[in-house]
Formats: sequence, structure tokens, C-alpha cells
Amino acid sequence: MSDDGGRGGFSDSLGFILTAAGTAVGLGCIWRFPYLTAEHGGGLFILCYLAILLTFGITLMAVEFAIGRRTGLGVLDAFTNLNPKFKFLGVTCIVVCALSQPYFAVLGANITKYGFLYLSGAGAEAAAPGFYSAYIASTFEPLLWLGFYLIIAGIIVYCGVQGGIERVCKVVLPMEIILIAILVYDCLSLPGAMDGLVYFLAPHPENFGADSVLAALGQVFYSLSLGLGVMVTFGSYLNKKANIFKSSGSAVFFTFIVSMLSGALIVPASYLYTAGDPAAIGSGGLFESLPLVFSMMPFGAVTGCAFFILLAFAALTSTIAEFEVVVTALKDRLGFSRLKGVLIMGIYVFIVAGIISLGYGVLDWIRIGDMYLLEMFDFASGTILLPLMVLLICLLVGYFSRPKIILDEMNLKEGSLLRYAMMILIKFVCPVCIALIFVTNIIGMF
Repeated sequence: MSDDGGRGGFSDSLGFILTAAGTAVGLGCIWRFPYLTAEHGGGLFILCYLAILLTFGITLMAVEFAIGRRTGLGVLDAFTNLNPKFKFLGVTCIVVCALSQPYFAVLGANITKYGFLYLSGAGAEAAAPGFYSAYIASTFEPLLWLGFYLIIAGIIVYCGVQGGIERVCKVVLPMEIILIAILVYDCLSLPGAMDGLVYFLAPHPENFGADSVLAALGQVFYSLSLGLGVMVTFGSYLNKKANIFKSSGSAVFFTFIVSMLSGALIVPASYLYTAGDPAAIGSGGLFESLPLVFSMMPFGAVTGCAFFILLAFAALTSTIAEFEVVVTALKDRLGFSRLKGVLIMGIYVFIVAGIISLGYGVLDWIRIGDMYLLEMFDFASGTILLPLMVLLICLLVGYFSRPKIILDEMNLKEGSLLRYAMMILIKFVCPVCIALIFVTNIIGMF
């Protein structure tokens, strides 16, 4: 049943934490973190990422939760409620979701395809040369998987925050942790795999630099789904008794655990089959290099099946979170029913994602430099708009509304060291560092 009869909410604080963590744990944690760690200094990158998570990550997540709970509104109205001059921020947030959701749905659908491929016993096909290129260049099969993927996501969102999203995340997040822990044990039992684990954890100063710090900061945005309006939306359903700061810390904890487990799986596995250079797989090897790795492993078909099912769950939870941002906004602003909001979002995403999917086939002539349609949407939303959104939220809370309101919403005591530290981070440290990322990304365009 959907929760159209009222705004609804989470069943309890644990449900809220598991939902926030479950929707944040996506490809950013399971795939992006391991290869970034391999590229940017191993243990040094991990320490840098952890330090940023415990400062920026918890702070920014708590800010978004507090904005949502304080206003009790979706993103279209929550920022306006704090300062009418920031009405544009809610619209920008919807635009970010509108740009990121379609290309992410394409990835989710492709991962689902691979999961079913391994599940059916045909995983060896995925390792064949040119398989992925031929698949994404085809017209109809990617669209069929896209439709299937979006129907599943739409049904979950229609069932509501508590009856759909929370219920799924309560099952999926523990399942992801257990499944990935089993895969790590399976991987590390292979001869030579422990050398790969050492490579993952050991510091490599020669690969660590200023760009590594920026990469770690950007990874925190991806890991915690910041700037998308997801945490603002979830915060709007949070009851007043919940401790926002502790909830943020708990969500960050789960995110870090999954990231580390993912690194302990992917980096050693890559190390074994890339002649000791796991960074060689890079960001593009999800559908091409890893199936080849699995084909060389003992019981690789089982491992590959479990891995892609795990990724499919991670992609799905992220998708339903962004769906909910738009559906809640449509309910709050236009009074749409949940069903109508889900249908509008589903049809929009299918059309745009379908066009993006065809960008590797009949529409492959649409490019900017080396970027196909998917890369264009990824760059526009993730590289440009995402850090811009987080920066503007910091400026809104720190300078254009009363920071006391948000800090009070976090239940931080007046005069406490923690409250003072949060104020410094929100007003000074976070904006400067995020602005640095934004400028660096813009410079990187040229």
C-alpha cells in the first residue's frame, strides 16, 4: 500500500538509518571507491577519505537531514522555507535528479542484465571479447532491461517511504554487507590474494597528491548521495525524537564499512589478474574487465553472479531514493498522488534513459569530444551540478538563514564544542573546499 493518505514516515530511528545508509550505498561505494583507492595512494587515500567522512560527511548529511525535518517539505519548498531567495535551489535539485537518474537507470539496467546472465548460467558470455560493446550497441534488449528495472523501482516507490523504500532497505543493506563479506572471504582464500589486500591497505605516497584529496572529497559526495536532495527528502519524513547527528554518524559508518569491504574484494581480485596493477581496471572495467577476472577464478561463475546481484541491489536502492525526491516534491507542491508522481517520473526516466542507451548505438553520433550521451549526463550532474548544490546548501545555512535553526534541529547543545565545530565546518571549511572542487572540475573541462 502507498502512503498517499498522509505524509507517512519511517517506522523508527533504525529504519531511518538503514534507509539513509542503504540508499547511499551504491556504485559510488562498491565500484568507484576501490578503483580510486588503487589509483590514489592506497592506505593514504583511505585515511584521507575517512577523515573527510568523519568531518565533512557527517556534517553535510546532518545539515540535509535537519533542513528536511525542520521544514517537513520536499526539496521544491524546503529551501524556500529557509530563505525565499533560495527558491531556485529546489528547482536545481530536481534538475540534478532529472539529469542523474536516467543515466544511472541505464547503468542499473545493464547491471541487472549481467546479474540475470550469471544467474542463468551464461556468465561465460559476459567475458567474451566484444560482448558488452555489442550489447550496448543493440537497440531493443537494453530498452527491455531498462523497462524491467524501472518497473521494479516504481513499484517500491509507490509502496511509500515506510511500506516500500524502508522495507526494502532494511532487507537489502544487511544482505549487501553479508554477501560482500562472503565474496571477500572467497577472494582472499585464493593464492596470492593477500598481496592484493596489502596493496589496497598499504600507503603509496608516490600516487598520493593534491588531486587525491579532491578525489576523496568528491567520493564523499557520491558515497553519501549529498546534493541530490535525497537526505533532505528523507529528513522531511523523520520524527522529532530521532537524533540527527547520531543518525548521520551511523549512516556514515555503514557507508565506510561497505566501501572498505568492496575495496577488499575488488582490489585483490584485480591485483591477481592484472599483473599486480589493480588500478589498470579503472572506472570502465565494470562490464568488461571484471567478467574476465571472474572467468579466471575458481567458482568464478558463482562469484560473478553474487557480485552483479549485489551491484543490482545497490543500484536499485540509489534509484528509488532519487525517484522519491521527485515524487515527494510533486506531492508537496502540486498535490499529486504518489501513483501519479511515480508514473510521471517513470515515463520521463524511461524516455530519457532510452535515448541515452541508444547513444552507444544508433545515436552514437551525438558526442562532445570523447563523451557519449551517458558520459555527458554524468559529467553535467555529477561533476558540475552536484558540488555546486552542496556548496549552495552550505552558503544558505551558513549565511542566508539562521544557522542556529539548523543546529538546534540537530539537538546540539548551546556552547558545546561539537556545535561550535559544526558551525565552523558549515560556514568556512566546507564552502572553501567544495568551491575548490567545483573550480577544479570547471578547469578540467578545458
